This record gives sequence, structure tokens and C-alpha cells, in this order.
Amino acid sequence: MKKSFCLIFILIATLFSGCVTKKEPSSIKVQSEEILRCFDEKDSEGLKSMFCQNSIDYYDIDSEIQNAFDLYEGQSVSYKIYSNGGWSGGYDNGICVDKHSTPEIRNIKTNCGKKYTIGFCTYEIYESDAGRVGIGVIGLQDEEGNEIAVIGGYGWK
Repeated sequence: MKKSFCLIFILIATLFSGCVTKKEPSSIKVQSEEILRCFDEKDSEGLKSMFCQNSIDYYDIDSEIQNAFDLYEGQSVSYKIYSNGGWSGGYDNGICVDKHSTPEIRNIKTNCGKKYTIGFCTYEIYESDAGRVGIGVIGLQDEEGNEIAVIGGYGWK
């Protein structure tokens, strides 16, 4: 009886865990490292290509990226990725319709002796508006935790 209950519990838990995970998904790590690479190399086109269409349409992404790059000094020599619990989201009739995450790249130390944090919000799935898929916003903070630059946002209609 106990084995059957455990097996049923594991099966149910597996079925309902598709959009919400506690592990750091490799896609968050890859995306975080690509953002950091873009900052290090001042690759504005590479960073812009990661943004969702709504942010590109609604914000002046090019000038916001340039402003952030101007404030970010040097190239990273160390950092730590925090996935903030992994992916979150929602279901509609058993289908994942919203899968998003708000990771942070903390303790970024550059070869110029500067320290930063880069946080961002990204959607992997947003069924009711495909224009939200991708990064919506990136925030750059200095070592005191002051937000010094914002790229994009979620202020569209």
C-alpha cells in the first residue's frame, strides 16, 4: 500500500512540475552568461537580440543599452548566477501558458576593480502574447545596490 501511494505521489508531482522548477535550469545559466558576455564585449546587437519584441518596440533599447555599457567599466573576472528559484509560471487546462524567471548575476567583479549586479526578467513561454517571449528588462546595479541603468521594461499596453 505504501509503495503504491509513493508511486502515485511521484507520478502526480512529476506531472505538475513542468513550469515550476527549483533547480537552476541550464537555459538561465546560458542566458546569464550571454548577457555578461555582451556587457564585457560591449556587444549591443547581441544583447538587443535577447530582448522580447514588446520591449524593442516600446523602449529605446539601443540608447538604453549604450547608457548601461557606458556605466559598466571593464570586463568580468568573477560572478555568481542566482536563479531566484528557477522558472515560475502558470497553467491553463494542464498546459503551461506562462514560464518566466528573474535571475540575477551577482558579485560581478571587473578587471577595473568595479562591482556590479545585473538582474533581468525573461519569459520562455507567454501564450497570450508572443511579444513577451525573451528578456523584458535588465537592471544594472552598482556595488551599493543602487540601480544605475535600466534597459527595457514592462510598461507597454
